[in-house]
Amino acid sequence: SKHGTDPFLPRRGDGPGVSTWRARMASEAGKAQYKPRSICECIHARWRNWNLRQLTVRGIEKVQAVVLCYALTNNILQGHRLAKG
Repeated sequence: SKHGTDPFLPRRGDGPGVSTWRARMASEAGKAQYKPRSICECIHARWRNWNLRQLTVRGIEKVQAVVLCYALTNNILQGHRLAKG
C-alpha cells in the first residue's frame, strides 16, 4: 500500500467479520474477485463526488439517460487525463 503497511493484517478495533474479510481478500481468489469490483467502486465514488447521490428522474429510460451522461462525462475526463500524461 502507499503507507507501507500490509492492508490485510488485522487492525485494532477490527471485529471478527472484518478480520475474516481481510483474510479472504488476502487470498489470490479474493484479489481476483475484488479487481473488477474496485474499478466499479472507483467510478461510483467519483459520481458521488459529482453529487450523484439520488436520481431525480423516474422511469428506466430517464435513469439510463442520466447514468449515460455521467458515464460519458467520466470517459471524456479520463481520456483527457490520459492524453496529458
